[in-house]
Amino acid sequence: MNSKADDRPIFKIGQRPYGEAKFPLKLRPLDDELLSSWLVRIAVEHRTMPCTFTNLYLPDTRNKLWANDVDLQAEEELLQTLSFKSSIPAETLRSMTLKSYEGYLFERLYPMCGGTPFMLPMGMRGRQSRLPGLRFCPRCLQEEERPYFRKKWRLSFSTACLRHMCFLQERCPICQAPVNIYRKPLGIESPCSYKCGCHYRNVDVELIDSDSYGLKALSRMYNILDNGFVMLGDSPVHSFLFFSVIHQLSKVVYFWDRTKGFLDQEVMKSCIEGLDWQVKAATLEEVRLKEQYLLFSGLMRIFDDYPNRLVEYCRRNGLGKTELVKDLRMVPFWYSRIVDQFDRSFCR
Repeated sequence: MNSKADDRPIFKIGQRPYGEAKFPLKLRPLDDELLSSWLVRIAVEHRTMPCTFTNLYLPDTRNKLWANDVDLQAEEELLQTLSFKSSIPAETLRSMTLKSYEGYLFERLYPMCGGTPFMLPMGMRGRQSRLPGLRFCPRCLQEEERPYFRKKWRLSFSTACLRHMCFLQERCPICQAPVNIYRKPLGIESPCSYKCGCHYRNVDVELIDSDSYGLKALSRMYNILDNGFVMLGDSPVHSFLFFSVIHQLSKVVYFWDRTKGFLDQEVMKSCIEGLDWQVKAATLEEVRLKEQYLLFSGLMRIFDDYPNRLVEYCRRNGLGKTELVKDLRMVPFWYSRIVDQFDRSFCR
């Protein structure tokens, strides 16, 4: 039965329903902040649980927004709506999503089917992350007046904090739950485990030797990502083409065990326990954090003194062109000049 009462807005701000209103309080995004982190901070600023807040102000996403990987799957319509409600340019909000890495870290993002290189999977099921797809530095969260989560903490090679020279964390050390930043116990503003309430800022950290090449490797990868290019010899190379080769070589090292001389430079290799590479993850993005630290330490070392160390690594591990280009959809010209040296079809 239809009635006028059926059309009355349930939630109002003054004379306007929440769904049509702007956010009463404004909150500026912080440096390298994730879209989801910003949304949670806005909800907390309004003294509202994140899910309740988005259900009120974004009714078209009711009970759906947090069931997905917001940072990976945010659509343009959502960004435009958030821009209107927050008075923050849509371009700024777009830069807070993982899609902003297109053309820098990878050629194209695959938000629905997964498999995007270097993107840590959340494994969303029933509005809950099953996998450790977001990492954090306890000391960063501890020192900040307004603790927040960085976009770079969603990347598989983000294994350490360069500022504090410690490993990042990806689970609560008490209950082992992965980070679910929107499922916050009511009244707790500091990031914490949704299961046991452990404050992430109080988690103990494991320091990294200042001489570890892994820290230099991570710093270099961040610089390449931010600049959009890398110098290989005298030639500038687009960053996403460089990272596509890094991802390919990761498979060679990790899945095919081509590791001769790979970690000779890494002082942390004997200090990190439990690195049995015989127990393989299903994908490179699901490799354990400390394994990833060693993996990218060795990979970036290969590109020092380019191309000599890369050529030496390939020869020492008996690699042919097939292994070096397998599964690469596009072989960059600079890389083809290296791998053509190992084309066994021309060997007699």
